[in-house]
Amino acid sequence: MKSFQRKWEGLEVTIITVIVLLLLLLAYLNWAIAVLALIIVVAAYLVNYNTLHNRRRLAREQFGAMMKNVTQASNFALQNLPMGIVLVNKQGTLVWNNSVFADWVTVDWNKLQKMSALLPGFRIDKIWGKSGYMTEKYDERYFQIIYKFIDPRDTRPDIHSEDELAEHAVMALYFKDITALEKARIKAEEDQPVWGMIQIDNLEELTKGLSDREYTSVWADINNIIMDEIDRYEGFIRNFQDDMYTFAISRGALHEMEENGFKVLERIRKLPSPRQVPATISVGISENVGSVKEVSSRARAALDIALGRGGDQVCIMDGESTRFFGGNTAGVEKNTRVRARVVSQALHELMLDSDKILVMGHKREDYDALGGIIGVVAIARTLGKELRIVLSKETSAIDKMVTVLKEDEFWTEHIITPDAAKAWVDANTLTIVCDTHRQEMVAAQEALEISERRIVIDH
Repeated sequence: MKSFQRKWEGLEVTIITVIVLLLLLLAYLNWAIAVLALIIVVAAYLVNYNTLHNRRRLAREQFGAMMKNVTQASNFALQNLPMGIVLVNKQGTLVWNNSVFADWVTVDWNKLQKMSALLPGFRIDKIWGKSGYMTEKYDERYFQIIYKFIDPRDTRPDIHSEDELAEHAVMALYFKDITALEKARIKAEEDQPVWGMIQIDNLEELTKGLSDREYTSVWADINNIIMDEIDRYEGFIRNFQDDMYTFAISRGALHEMEENGFKVLERIRKLPSPRQVPATISVGISENVGSVKEVSSRARAALDIALGRGGDQVCIMDGESTRFFGGNTAGVEKNTRVRARVVSQALHELMLDSDKILVMGHKREDYDALGGIIGVVAIARTLGKELRIVLSKETSAIDKMVTVLKEDEFWTEHIITPDAAKAWVDANTLTIVCDTHRQEMVAAQEALEISERRIVIDH
């Protein structure tokens, strides 16, 4: 605007100079006509000046009004649009917030306010200097927080040092209330069905030698508790053998069962028994998302793991993690072959879900440890899995057997040192430990700590 004004004023000077020169020339030729021309020029200039002055004044007023409206609109947007806005310094302290954020989150400006005190999950060191978004909960509200680093050097070229940058830089946080959307997502997640299987561990032992009436009474007592437990959580359950059930409940109901500690196990144990043997059940649950065939297969595998651990417990398989509840009794095993079957089947299922398998025993391996390793390796080889066997540096007790094994090219290629195991293993590697349950005793402790999926086979 000022540049345009300067250009226009320069043009005026030029025009006036030309007019004066022309008037002087005209006066030289005829002074009377020159006087008349001067009067006309002055009158025209005054009229034109007044018109231009009014137009400039009107333009300034309109531009000023427009800037005022833009400023008011910006202030209104900052303070009243449905988005909370916060500025935070490098220490995580609130520098400024708009009124919308103040309506959502209680801010006491009489005290030094830390964002971490308002939002416990907030960590300024995790986002400082970055841009992105995250979700946080405050009271009963869920917020999507879009964060952006405001670099003062964009407007302050005089800032050079890191200390000056830290003093003047801020993070802008934009809070969007997504409570309704997040609650709908959580509800949809909690409503997802999970599949499970239940087995009465010792029905044969409980009812051995009983009459048909007594058998029916014992079975009915157990059945009623199982049915009542699933009905209580609005689930679906069917009994397809005398001692076997399949059921489906919501994910939310499963979490509620976990919070209550699966009281059904205790209710079953407290049932009176004619043979003075406590009844127990085992439960396998798959919390995975997948086809009905996949989740039912995982539920069966979870049940087999629960049985293999002695029964009277719940095993929940969720992705790569497995959770257990119960297991308060000594456990009832029908016979050794059953235990061997369920353990081997569970081992088989876990191996199928793994790309890499690491097998080890304890330090100073003996023939028990080596025998367990050989058996596990045999199963893994039939599945065509990539595997390694790690032996400690102290194998004097089994050197002769190791020498015999290494006559086979497979064993020569796949036996590695603890250091090599540490480099080879990753978090998703299935690590199987034989003949010890103490972490400090394993052949490759550092490799074991890296792996998050572990199986311990010990007697």
